[in-house]
Amino acid sequence: MPREPVWRMGLHILLAVTCTLAIALALGAAWMATALSLASASWWFAIVAGIVMGYTARTWITRQRVAATVLAMLGTMLAAIYMRCLYEGLQLAAMMGMGLIDTLRTAGPGMLLLLARGSLDTRMLTAIAAGIALAGLLAWCLPAHRDATPINRQDP
Repeated sequence: MPREPVWRMGLHILLAVTCTLAIALALGAAWMATALSLASASWWFAIVAGIVMGYTARTWITRQRVAATVLAMLGTMLAAIYMRCLYEGLQLAAMMGMGLIDTLRTAGPGMLLLLARGSLDTRMLTAIAAGIALAGLLAWCLPAHRDATPINRQDP
């Protein structure tokens, strides 16, 4: 079987990373919405995020086991960071009486990351670590998605 051209492999890697970023940011936003309604129990969504990232990385993003595992684990970590930054931005906006976009723009990523890191507790860190490990385990153990095989029709 001929080797794949370098430009095609690079394009595949770029697409895989882009898809992982999109899915991770969507999971972070969904996690934040869950945290708004269930503030004391928002830690459990880390497990759900890990399951979703592990499954999607292996079955939809790439068939390569190692790449899927790394992307799933990094995607789950990004979802957790994004969720904490959004959540802290919303709390800051509520305290200051400003809109969310104005608050995020004024605070900046550095301040949001510091607030997010300062608000982490042991339960949340443990759940995030479990979600990351679960994402890696699922991406490693799940079979790769196979292309649909054509239906064999018999002509009458």
